[in-house]
Amino acid sequence: PYFRGAEESSLRPGWKWCKRGVQPKPPRTHHCSICQRCVLKMDHHCPWLDNCVGHNNHRYFWMFCMYMWAGVLYVAATSSTIAVDFLDPKQTYWAASLFFGRVNVKSTSYKVDDHWLLIYHRQSRFFFVVGVFLLSLGVLLALGSLLFFHSWIVSLGVTSIERVMNKAESKRLAKRGQFFVNKYDFGFRENWRLFLSAVDGRSWKHFLLPSSH
Repeated sequence: PYFRGAEESSLRPGWKWCKRGVQPKPPRTHHCSICQRCVLKMDHHCPWLDNCVGHNNHRYFWMFCMYMWAGVLYVAATSSTIAVDFLDPKQTYWAASLFFGRVNVKSTSYKVDDHWLLIYHRQSRFFFVVGVFLLSLGVLLALGSLLFFHSWIVSLGVTSIERVMNKAESKRLAKRGQFFVNKYDFGFRENWRLFLSAVDGRSWKHFLLPSSH
């Protein structure tokens, strides 16, 4: 707009003018091209949540990933014993042989009821329990990597966007023989305390359960 120059001159120190949102934006704010709005401490736009992850919900996003990872870990742990038991070569041979009709039931010590029971249990465990176990391992690895990454950047006091920007700024200053210092990094413990909103009398235990703060 024609008044943008006047608006930029009256901005507070550290504030910038958002060319896309056509409005002032405070420090650590970025414009989301999908949401079409400026987000404070924007980390990324999550397609699974269909929302931006930033100052108001980054902690809830991290808690969501942590609880999901713990749940998948429980599923993988409880299904691992059955999966390993089924993958025993002797038991797998009997299940496959009976399923494909390669073993004469009359020539074995199994009764007819035992035969169908064996097929039911072995095949069900193969398609469901073993499938769930393998799927859990994949999700455990992917979700664990995401959780580890966000825990790492929280420890550094940055967001995903700031990590990229700070890395570029560090290279630029390194060419001048200078060092980049993140002024929003207050140390490992303090970064986590602020991230989990353990302020104003709230202790570390408050982040374990869903809350409105």
